[in-house]
Amino acid sequence: MKAKAIIVALFAFFGAMGAQAQTAVKSNLVYDLTATLNAGVEFAVAPKWTVDVSANINQWTKWKHLMVQPEARYWLGNAFSGTFVGAHLIAGLGNAGGFSMPIYDGFKDNRSKGSFFGLGIGCGYAYNFNEKWGLEGELGLGYIHFGYDKYDVDTDVLLAEDQSKSYFGPTKAAISLVYHF
Repeated sequence: MKAKAIIVALFAFFGAMGAQAQTAVKSNLVYDLTATLNAGVEFAVAPKWTVDVSANINQWTKWKHLMVQPEARYWLGNAFSGTFVGAHLIAGLGNAGGFSMPIYDGFKDNRSKGSFFGLGIGCGYAYNFNEKWGLEGELGLGYIHFGYDKYDVDTDVLLAEDQSKSYFGPTKAAISLVYHF
């Protein structure tokens, strides 16, 4: 509940900051396909610079998570149009288990519950259909550190405390529907 309140406060804060500048709201269609609720807000801070903040929550699949991902973007042309590069942070809470992944089999018999944080870089492109609507794509690479406790997926018995893993690889994949104010 506390995490949800923080996300709402962040959106209100950044939304208020962007009210006098060019602002966009968005939904990542890739997350939509995974049943993950998500929303983003982006506002211009200079002619070629924007700040983007997205939040995601999924509480109904075997990969439960709550995540916030702020990003500073530099646009090669004008803000909100064409190619951009960015640097992003990642922070969240997760509770995942009971499934297999091709690159990591640790979730098959166990459930991991904990937090994660990281950072990365990304590159993307925004195409505007008209003054209000657009489509944006972005891929990002970076580092994430996971801290978690491990549980048996069937009995929920604690198996190990204070575990950690580090990850380097894709940290962002987005195809977003964008609405500009």
